[in-house]
Amino acid sequence: MNTHPLVSVKDIVKIHYGKALKTKDRVESGSIPVFGANGQIGFHDAPLISFPTLVIGRKGSAGEVTYTDCGGWIIDTAFYTEINKPDETDIRYLFYALKQANFENLTITTAIPGVNRDSLYSKKIPLPPLEEQKRIAAILDKADAIRRKRKEAIALTEELLRSTFLDMFGDPVTNPKGWKTGKLNEVCNRVTDRTHQSPKWSTEGVPFLFVSNIIDGEIDFHVSKYITEECWASLTERCPIELDDILYTTVGSYGNAALVRTTEKFCFQRHIAHIKPNPDQVNPEFLLSLMQSPGIKNQADKQARGVAQKTLNLRELKEFEIFVPPRSEQDKYVSIRRKIDSSLTSYQKCCDTQDNLFNSLLQKAFRGEL
Repeated sequence: MNTHPLVSVKDIVKIHYGKALKTKDRVESGSIPVFGANGQIGFHDAPLISFPTLVIGRKGSAGEVTYTDCGGWIIDTAFYTEINKPDETDIRYLFYALKQANFENLTITTAIPGVNRDSLYSKKIPLPPLEEQKRIAAILDKADAIRRKRKEAIALTEELLRSTFLDMFGDPVTNPKGWKTGKLNEVCNRVTDRTHQSPKWSTEGVPFLFVSNIIDGEIDFHVSKYITEECWASLTERCPIELDDILYTTVGSYGNAALVRTTEKFCFQRHIAHIKPNPDQVNPEFLLSLMQSPGIKNQADKQARGVAQKTLNLRELKEFEIFVPPRSEQDKYVSIRRKIDSSLTSYQKCCDTQDNLFNSLLQKAFRGEL
C-alpha cells in the first residue's frame, strides 16, 4: 500500500497552453522538435521553450503524456508543464506518475475529444522524497529502454520485409523489372464483399469482424459482436471463407489487408472485401504482400471517395493494376517472408512480455511496492 503523500498536480507543476504553428509555417530543415497532442510531429528552427518539459495532449489524443529533455515548440493542441520546485521533483518520475494518472479518463467526448487544465490540476499523485523519485524513475527508465529496443527490432524487421519485396520485384506502379501485368480480378477466383444487411446478433457464437479487426496484416479475433452458426451458414453460403483468402478493408481505414490463416468459423461486415486468389495464378502470400505495398495503397488513395468516411468501391478494387512475376519468383519470396514473419512473431512475444513487465513495475511503483 502506498504510504507516500498524495499531492495535487497543481501543487507540483504549472500547466501552460501551447502556441499555434501551422504546418506551412514550420521550417522542417530546423533541429527544434515540434510537439502536438500525440508526441513529436515535425521540426522548426526556433523553440517555444528551451527547458525539459512534459507535453500533455489537450485535443485529439487528449491526456497523452510525452517527455522532451530539450523543450521545443508545443502547438496549441497540447499543454506543456513547468515544475514549481525543481529541487523537490524529478521530471522523469513525474513523467511516469502522470502517465499512470490516466489523464485519458478525464477526456470530454465531443467531435474532437479534449481535456481541460482544471481537470488535470485536480488529479493527485504520490510524491515521495526526491531520492526515492530518482530511484523509481531509474528502474522504470531501464525497463522502458529494454521495451523500446524490442519495438525497434520489430520496426526494423518489418522494414526488412518491405525492402525485400521491393528488391525482388520493384514498385508495383512503375514495374521497373517489366513483370507481366494485369488486373486484380484476373488473378482471383472472386473479389466480393459480404451481406449488406445487418445480421441478427447473438451473445455468443461465431465472431463477427469489423474494419478495426484487420490490423498489420493479421486478423484480430477480439470482438464484441457474435452471430449464431445458423446465421453464419446463411451469410457464407454464397462465398465460403477459406484458408488463404485475403480480407481487404474498403471503408474508413481502407487499404489494410490480412490473410485468412484459420479454419475457425467467423464472418465480417461488408466494409471488408473478400478476395479469393487463384492459386494457379498467384501465391496468396505474395498477393498479400502486393496488397500491402505502397504502390497498391497509392491506387487505393486515388480511388477512395467521400469526405467524412472514405470508401473504396468494389468495382474499382477489381480493376487495381498489379504485376504477376513467375510463380517460382513468388514462391521464393514467400519462403523468405515466412522466415522473417517467424522472427517477427518471436520479437512480438518478447515485446508483449516486456510490456507486461513494464506495466507491472509501473503499478508497483505507484503503490509503493517497488
